[in-house]
Amino acid sequence: MLEGTYKEGAFYWSSVRNTDKAKIGCRGPGYAGTPDQQSWANGCEAAKSHLDASDKRRNSEPDYKAGWNYVSGQLDRQGWKHWYSGLSEGNYKQGAFYWSSVRSTADAKLGCRGTEAEWIDGCKAAKAKLDYTDHMRSTNADYKAGWNSV
Repeated sequence: MLEGTYKEGAFYWSSVRNTDKAKIGCRGPGYAGTPDQQSWANGCEAAKSHLDASDKRRNSEPDYKAGWNYVSGQLDRQGWKHWYSGLSEGNYKQGAFYWSSVRSTADAKLGCRGTEAEWIDGCKAAKAKLDYTDHMRSTNADYKAGWNSV
């Protein structure tokens, strides 16, 4: 379990470092120092340490930022494809496919409504994974170009 929480902490920092949530840091309110929390915070802090230099360059060098966002879009798309292709055939994967196919359409406003719990769970998991990338695709042309290049 600790390995998973370390990765979750690293992913958290990479997804919030340019948002207001970054102000909370890696050991925010509610941190009690349990082994899982320590592992998560260590992953978060490792990602912060690793990304600080590139974040500084992204914020001061326009060409570096464009390249970073392009590659970031590519990597996120590859991560999505890897996650989705690793799902077992069935209702969960069908729910994930549903969300990935409607998220940029008017049907997205309907959310993940269904009658089968596993399908709903797959739909919600896909939504959670794609919300950040959808935001980036709609607000950053370089990221979108990288996402679409895969």
